[in-house]
Amino acid sequence: MVENCAFLFLGDDESAKKKKINEIKERYLDKDFKDIDFEVVYADGKDSQNQSLTPQKFNEILSYLPANPSKKRIILIKKAEALKQDSKDVLLKYLNNPANSVIVLIDAGLTDNTDAFIKELAPFVKKVEVGRSKKTDAFDLTRAIINRRTTDALIILNKLLQDRKKPQSILGALFWQWENSRDRLNFEKFRMGLKLLLDTDLRIKTGRLDEELALELVVMRLSYLA
Repeated sequence: MVENCAFLFLGDDESAKKKKINEIKERYLDKDFKDIDFEVVYADGKDSQNQSLTPQKFNEILSYLPANPSKKRIILIKKAEALKQDSKDVLLKYLNNPANSVIVLIDAGLTDNTDAFIKELAPFVKKVEVGRSKKTDAFDLTRAIINRRTTDALIILNKLLQDRKKPQSILGALFWQWENSRDRLNFEKFRMGLKLLLDTDLRIKTGRLDEELALELVVMRLSYLA
Protein backbone atom coordinates (compact mmCIF):
# COMPACT_ATOMS: atom_id res chain seq x y z
CA MET A 1 0.00 0.00 0.00
CA VAL A 2 1.17 3.52 -0.82
CA GLU A 3 1.73 5.46 2.39
CA ASN A 4 -1.07 7.89 3.21
CA CYS A 5 -3.00 7.19 0.01
CA ALA A 6 -6.24 7.14 2.04
CA PHE A 7 -7.50 8.76 5.24
CA LEU A 8 -10.58 7.64 7.17
CA PHE A 9 -12.35 10.33 9.21
CA LEU A 10 -14.32 9.00 12.17
CA GLY A 11 -16.61 11.37 14.07
CA ASP A 12 -19.03 14.19 13.29
CA ASP A 13 -17.14 17.27 14.50
CA GLU A 14 -17.39 19.14 11.20
CA SER A 15 -15.11 21.99 12.30
CA ALA A 16 -12.25 19.65 13.25
CA LYS A 17 -12.82 17.57 10.14
CA LYS A 18 -12.71 20.61 7.84
CA LYS A 19 -9.46 21.75 9.46
CA LYS A 20 -7.80 18.36 8.87
CA ILE A 21 -9.01 18.20 5.28
CA ASN A 22 -7.74 21.70 4.56
CA GLU A 23 -4.32 20.74 5.96
CA ILE A 24 -4.17 17.79 3.55
CA LYS A 25 -5.27 19.97 0.64
CA GLU A 26 -2.62 22.59 1.44
CA ARG A 27 0.08 19.95 1.62
CA TYR A 28 -0.71 17.92 -1.49
CA LEU A 29 -2.63 20.04 -4.02
CA ASP A 30 -1.13 22.25 -6.70
CA LYS A 31 -2.66 25.66 -6.00
CA ASP A 32 -3.06 26.34 -9.71
CA PHE A 33 -5.17 23.20 -10.17
CA LYS A 34 -6.95 22.93 -6.81
CA ASP A 35 -10.40 23.32 -8.38
CA ILE A 36 -9.67 20.51 -10.83
CA ASP A 37 -7.79 18.13 -8.57
CA PHE A 38 -10.13 18.23 -5.58
CA GLU A 39 -13.41 16.38 -6.04
CA VAL A 40 -16.22 15.72 -3.58
CA VAL A 41 -18.28 12.56 -4.00
CA TYR A 42 -21.52 12.03 -2.07
CA ALA A 43 -22.06 8.36 -1.32
CA ASP A 44 -25.83 8.76 -1.07
CA GLY A 45 -26.05 10.51 -4.45
CA LYS A 46 -27.26 13.76 -2.90
CA ASP A 47 -24.87 16.05 -4.75
CA SER A 48 -25.73 19.36 -6.38
CA GLN A 49 -27.17 17.47 -9.36
CA ASN A 50 -28.78 14.77 -7.21
CA GLN A 51 -27.16 12.05 -9.33
CA SER A 52 -26.71 8.50 -8.13
CA LEU A 53 -23.20 7.24 -7.55
CA THR A 54 -23.02 4.14 -9.73
CA PRO A 55 -20.11 1.69 -9.37
CA GLN A 56 -19.01 2.53 -12.92
CA LYS A 57 -19.00 6.26 -12.24
CA PHE A 58 -17.23 5.74 -8.92
CA ASN A 59 -14.53 3.64 -10.57
CA GLU A 60 -13.96 6.34 -13.19
CA ILE A 61 -13.60 9.04 -10.52
CA LEU A 62 -11.00 6.97 -8.67
CA SER A 63 -9.00 6.42 -11.86
CA TYR A 64 -8.51 10.09 -12.81
CA LEU A 65 -4.95 11.44 -12.35
CA PRO A 66 -3.89 14.95 -11.24
CA ALA A 67 -3.44 17.79 -13.71
CA ASN A 68 0.07 18.31 -12.33
CA PRO A 69 1.84 14.91 -12.29
CA SER A 70 4.24 16.10 -9.59
CA LYS A 71 1.35 16.81 -7.20
CA LYS A 72 -1.71 14.91 -5.99
CA ARG A 73 -5.38 14.59 -6.78
CA ILE A 74 -7.73 14.40 -3.77
CA ILE A 75 -11.12 12.69 -3.66
CA LEU A 76 -13.37 13.34 -0.65
CA ILE A 77 -16.11 10.73 -0.14
CA LYS A 78 -18.88 12.20 2.01
CA LYS A 79 -21.31 10.00 3.98
CA ALA A 80 -19.22 6.92 3.17
CA GLU A 81 -21.40 4.79 5.47
CA ALA A 82 -24.19 5.24 2.90
CA LEU A 83 -22.21 3.64 0.06
CA LYS A 84 -24.04 0.74 -1.53
CA GLN A 85 -22.31 -2.62 -1.34
CA ASP A 86 -21.19 -2.61 -4.98
CA SER A 87 -19.57 0.81 -4.50
CA LYS A 88 -17.93 -0.38 -1.27
CA ASP A 89 -16.47 -3.25 -3.31
CA VAL A 90 -15.13 -0.77 -5.89
CA LEU A 91 -13.44 1.29 -3.16
CA LEU A 92 -11.90 -1.73 -1.43
CA LYS A 93 -10.60 -3.09 -4.73
CA TYR A 94 -9.06 0.29 -5.55
CA LEU A 95 -7.40 0.60 -2.11
CA ASN A 96 -5.76 -2.78 -2.62
CA ASN A 97 -3.78 -1.21 -5.45
CA PRO A 98 -4.07 2.60 -5.19
CA ALA A 99 -2.48 5.19 -7.43
CA ASN A 100 0.45 7.01 -5.84
CA SER A 101 -0.84 10.32 -7.22
CA VAL A 102 -4.34 10.08 -5.71
CA ILE A 103 -5.40 10.60 -2.09
CA VAL A 104 -8.80 9.35 -0.96
CA LEU A 105 -10.47 11.00 2.05
CA ILE A 106 -13.26 8.85 3.48
CA ASP A 107 -15.75 10.67 5.70
CA ALA A 108 -17.61 8.00 7.67
CA GLY A 109 -19.54 10.29 9.98
CA LEU A 110 -20.37 8.63 13.29
CA THR A 111 -19.48 5.12 12.17
CA ASP A 112 -17.56 3.32 14.91
CA ASN A 113 -14.66 0.86 14.76
CA THR A 114 -16.97 -2.15 15.14
CA ASP A 115 -18.67 -1.49 11.81
CA ALA A 116 -17.94 -4.26 9.26
CA PHE A 117 -17.04 -1.79 6.48
CA ILE A 118 -14.67 0.12 8.76
CA LYS A 119 -12.93 -3.12 9.65
CA GLU A 120 -12.46 -3.89 5.95
CA LEU A 121 -11.03 -0.42 5.32
CA ALA A 122 -8.68 -0.51 8.32
CA PRO A 123 -5.62 -2.14 6.61
CA PHE A 124 -5.65 0.45 3.81
CA VAL A 125 -6.29 3.77 5.57
CA LYS A 126 -4.85 6.14 8.11
CA LYS A 127 -7.56 6.81 10.68
CA VAL A 128 -8.25 10.39 11.73
CA GLU A 129 -10.41 10.71 14.85
CA VAL A 130 -12.23 14.04 14.81
CA GLY A 131 -14.57 13.32 17.73
CA ARG A 132 -18.21 14.17 18.15
CA SER A 133 -19.78 17.57 17.87
CA LYS A 134 -21.44 18.99 20.95
CA LYS A 135 -24.85 19.23 19.33
CA THR A 136 -26.71 16.04 18.50
CA ASP A 137 -30.32 15.84 17.35
CA ALA A 138 -32.90 13.16 16.69
CA PHE A 139 -32.07 13.15 13.00
CA ASP A 140 -28.51 12.02 13.79
CA LEU A 141 -30.17 9.14 15.60
CA THR A 142 -32.37 8.19 12.67
CA ARG A 143 -29.49 8.41 10.20
CA ALA A 144 -27.47 6.02 12.37
CA ILE A 145 -30.42 3.62 12.47
CA ILE A 146 -31.00 3.67 8.72
CA ASN A 147 -27.31 2.95 8.15
CA ARG A 148 -27.41 0.07 10.69
CA ARG A 149 -24.93 1.72 13.06
CA THR A 150 -26.58 0.33 16.19
CA THR A 151 -23.78 1.26 18.60
CA ASP A 152 -23.74 4.86 17.38
CA ALA A 153 -27.54 5.02 17.50
CA LEU A 154 -27.66 3.93 21.15
CA ILE A 155 -24.91 6.41 22.07
CA ILE A 156 -26.83 9.23 20.37
CA LEU A 157 -30.10 8.17 22.03
CA ASN A 158 -28.43 8.25 25.43
CA LYS A 159 -27.02 11.73 24.75
CA LEU A 160 -30.43 13.01 23.64
CA LEU A 161 -32.02 11.70 26.82
CA GLN A 162 -29.23 13.24 28.92
CA ASP A 163 -29.93 16.54 27.15
CA ARG A 164 -33.55 16.20 28.33
CA LYS A 165 -35.05 15.65 24.91
CA LYS A 166 -38.62 14.41 25.29
CA PRO A 167 -39.08 10.73 24.38
CA GLN A 168 -42.18 11.56 22.34
CA SER A 169 -40.27 14.11 20.23
CA ILE A 170 -37.52 11.54 19.63
CA LEU A 171 -40.12 8.97 18.62
CA GLY A 172 -41.75 11.53 16.32
CA ALA A 173 -38.44 12.10 14.55
CA LEU A 174 -38.05 8.34 14.15
CA PHE A 175 -41.50 8.15 12.52
CA TRP A 176 -40.63 10.99 10.14
CA GLN A 177 -37.27 9.57 9.08
CA TRP A 178 -38.60 6.03 8.66
CA GLU A 179 -41.33 7.38 6.38
CA ASN A 180 -38.71 9.22 4.33
CA SER A 181 -36.55 6.12 4.01
CA ARG A 182 -39.14 3.87 2.40
CA ASP A 183 -37.28 3.90 -0.94
CA ARG A 184 -34.24 2.30 0.74
CA LEU A 185 -36.24 -0.54 2.29
CA ASN A 186 -38.32 -3.35 0.88
CA PHE A 187 -42.03 -3.05 1.61
CA GLU A 188 -42.16 -5.77 4.27
CA LYS A 189 -39.31 -4.26 6.32
CA PHE A 190 -40.80 -0.79 5.94
CA ARG A 191 -44.19 -2.09 7.19
CA MET A 192 -42.60 -3.94 10.11
CA GLY A 193 -40.72 -0.78 11.11
CA LEU A 194 -43.91 1.28 11.16
CA LYS A 195 -45.60 -1.35 13.32
CA LEU A 196 -42.68 -1.29 15.77
CA LEU A 197 -42.93 2.48 16.04
CA LEU A 198 -46.70 2.41 16.56
CA ASP A 199 -46.40 -0.30 19.21
CA THR A 200 -43.67 1.68 20.98
CA ASP A 201 -45.82 4.82 20.93
CA LEU A 202 -48.71 2.89 22.46
CA ARG A 203 -46.54 1.30 25.17
CA ILE A 204 -45.10 4.67 26.18
CA LYS A 205 -48.49 6.43 26.24
CA THR A 206 -50.15 3.67 28.28
CA GLY A 207 -47.20 3.34 30.66
CA ARG A 208 -46.77 -0.34 29.84
CA LEU A 209 -43.03 0.15 29.33
CA ASP A 210 -40.44 2.59 30.65
CA GLU A 211 -39.89 5.37 28.10
CA GLU A 212 -36.10 5.00 27.87
CA LEU A 213 -36.21 1.22 27.67
CA ALA A 214 -38.90 1.41 24.98
CA LEU A 215 -36.75 3.76 22.90
CA GLU A 216 -33.65 1.57 23.29
CA LEU A 217 -35.60 -1.48 22.13
CA VAL A 218 -37.09 0.22 19.09
CA VAL A 219 -33.70 1.68 18.09
CA MET A 220 -32.09 -1.77 18.15
CA ARG A 221 -34.97 -3.40 16.28
CA LEU A 222 -35.13 -0.70 13.59
CA SER A 223 -31.36 -0.95 13.07
CA TYR A 224 -31.78 -4.68 12.50
CA LEU A 225 -34.54 -4.06 9.93
CA ALA A 226 -32.75 -1.24 8.07
